[in-house]
Amino acid sequence: KVNKPGDYTVKVKALNGCTNTATAVVGEDVKVPDVSAKGGTLTCAVTELTLEAGSATEGVTYSWTGPGIVSGADTPTPKVNKPGTYTVQVTALNGCTNTADATVGEDVTKPTVTLSEPAMMCAGKQGRITVTSSLADVTFEWTITNGWFDAAHTITTMTGTATSVEFYAGTDLTKFVEITVSTKGENGCVGTDVAKIQPVPCEEFHTVTQGYYGNPGGKYFGMTTEQILGALLAPPLAGPGPLTVGLPSHSANFSTVQCILLRLPGGGTSAVLPAGDAGDCPGVTKVRSTRNGTGNTNGLLLDKDGTYTNTLLAQTITLALNLRLDAYITHKNLGMWELCPTVTTKETVMGPDGVLIPNPDPGPDGVLYTADDTKTISIPQSVIDALKATLGGNPTVADLLDFCNQALGGVATGVSLTDIGAAAEAINRGFDMGRFVVSCNVPVTTIESALRVEPSRAELMLCEQIEPVTTWTLLGRNDDISDELKVPIPVSLLTALNGLGLPSTVGGLAELERMVVEGHGYLAGAEPADVIAVSRRVARLITNSDLIGLCH
Repeated sequence: KVNKPGDYTVKVKALNGCTNTATAVVGEDVKVPDVSAKGGTLTCAVTELTLEAGSATEGVTYSWTGPGIVSGADTPTPKVNKPGTYTVQVTALNGCTNTADATVGEDVTKPTVTLSEPAMMCAGKQGRITVTSSLADVTFEWTITNGWFDAAHTITTMTGTATSVEFYAGTDLTKFVEITVSTKGENGCVGTDVAKIQPVPCEEFHTVTQGYYGNPGGKYFGMTTEQILGALLAPPLAGPGPLTVGLPSHSANFSTVQCILLRLPGGGTSAVLPAGDAGDCPGVTKVRSTRNGTGNTNGLLLDKDGTYTNTLLAQTITLALNLRLDAYITHKNLGMWELCPTVTTKETVMGPDGVLIPNPDPGPDGVLYTADDTKTISIPQSVIDALKATLGGNPTVADLLDFCNQALGGVATGVSLTDIGAAAEAINRGFDMGRFVVSCNVPVTTIESALRVEPSRAELMLCEQIEPVTTWTLLGRNDDISDELKVPIPVSLLTALNGLGLPSTVGGLAELERMVVEGHGYLAGAEPADVIAVSRRVARLITNSDLIGLCH
């Protein structure tokens, strides 16, 4: 046996002593086979790939080792499904071997997708949601449950490159509005985010500030200030008479558009109106004092530009107009909304007619549908407490207007005139240009009719006319019964009952209130605030067992 290449000579010797030689050549074949290997990259789309090995040496065999060989370990093209280093060994016919490595990488990074969801969402209303992604120029797939991507409520899935989409929340308050967005990267990996938004029962109301009513160039809902005031000061919204603030003993009337434009916006110290009926568009040019109303004991003092220096008066006029405005625009009733100390409202953006309102409020960031679109207002607790003590229940905006008129009329309410004016201003500002109630520090409830009439009391008449001729009164049993059981009933309300063919009874009043609650009170030509205020008082009165339904 030999183990080296070379010439090997053998010498043989016969028995006769003769010899001979021969040479054997031992060659050497230790050529190592060549080998190459190619790996690849696993992705979300490519979860299994084929390695490739090759050799120019004929007759070689292959053997692979590595972390994730699925099949073909003894072939030049095995399938693998894990990243790592794979080694192939080739063996030539001469038994020589060689190895090569193939690297399998992995790219399974998902694109980042983040939804910027609204801070809150009113059930059944429109919102907007925005997505940001780590990838540029990608297509997004959207889905929504308990909501839609169109006003017709038919589209729940959509695809596109837009990074901001509008949607409409569903009305099922037991379920989230759930919006899912996803996008796919070049590696086939999908990034997804889900927004869960709780729909809340928002109430939509429309007011404007006194600055709007005093601005002849103002516009709202496609109408000028003069056009809107013209509608608010004319039948059916105005009823049979002018807009009156205060009480009969201290009152002022406003019957023309030009008067409102002239007298608002007002400011200064809140004050009681002078005794008596001050007439239409009254005002007294002040001799001394500054814009803040110092020394304003008259209540009708005017600044040099003809506007009132009485904040309570200006805000009461504005609140009275706004109760008409809300009925005019939405056919709903702001007067029925129950007050709470702190209220958060949100821009409606679209009015009831589906038309974008002028100059919607996007909040400090300048972008609509984001969290800072909200506005928070505060109503002085002193006002709410006084109203609750008087009414025996949760006060409404109509009750607040009544309270403002009492204060202007000289009634000692136990609350500062400043606080009462601030409460009116909060409502006027809180729903400016149309807003939704999205939170309140007492539960927001749907206010139903307060007047529940038993058949035995439905026929109670709403009295004969008494002095003064502008009011009617329903009393309890005794003529000297306390004033809190007296229910002033404006003549305009009785006129509205007659115009609708309703009897001037408690039952007729209940039917009129139902119309107002359902948003149809504007047809009656009566002030919604008057209807609600009277109904609430009658409701409390008819629960009194001493009531015999006699008029004084």
